[in-house]
Amino acid sequence: MATTSAPLPVHSPRPNADPRLAMLGITVWGVLVFALASAGAITLERRFLLPVLVLGSIIALIALYYRSAAMRALADGVDLRALVALHAIRAPIGIGLVVLVNHGLDPEFGRIAGYGDAIVGVLALVAAAFVGMPTERFIVRGWNALGLADLLLVVLTAQRIVLFSDHPQTMSLMLRFPMAALPLFVVPLALTTHLLIFRRTSRSSVPGGESTNGA
Repeated sequence: MATTSAPLPVHSPRPNADPRLAMLGITVWGVLVFALASAGAITLERRFLLPVLVLGSIIALIALYYRSAAMRALADGVDLRALVALHAIRAPIGIGLVVLVNHGLDPEFGRIAGYGDAIVGVLALVAAAFVGMPTERFIVRGWNALGLADLLLVVLTAQRIVLFSDHPQTMSLMLRFPMAALPLFVVPLALTTHLLIFRRTSRSSVPGGESTNGA
């Protein structure tokens, strides 16, 4: 008696998993941030909005990663080497912050954020060079921990000066265009990429886990 084999199941692509949708969303978010900064929406009088917007952006990005197939497709599809090397942009940003101390930026914040970001940015290129090597997990995770610690120190220092010191005006440069884009856009994006790098390198260390060099 002849038997017929059951048809193989057809796996349709996940709906709304197009990474271009997530990239469009990030672009719109960036445009809104620059619009707010250029309009002077964040002032010393409304400085309490700064931590709300920064923390809200971080929470939103993390939530989108777990709730949005498009965001996961974008985040997991980026090569780990590129994800680490992206932080090299922190080197010129850090140098710029040190220079701005001579133009009214708070000296304590300028030193902590400036020198810290410059060091982390340069080391990002070194860490990126070790991706795919046997020492990848040790080097990349070590750099990532340093970069995340630096970023948290910068954020906490900024909030302390802006909200609790007797000289919040020394941070007014960071509330105006174009510098306001750093706390409102760059910092949340950088912090969430640090978390993503930890996740990607953790998965690569599990037997049978996916490669760190791609999705």
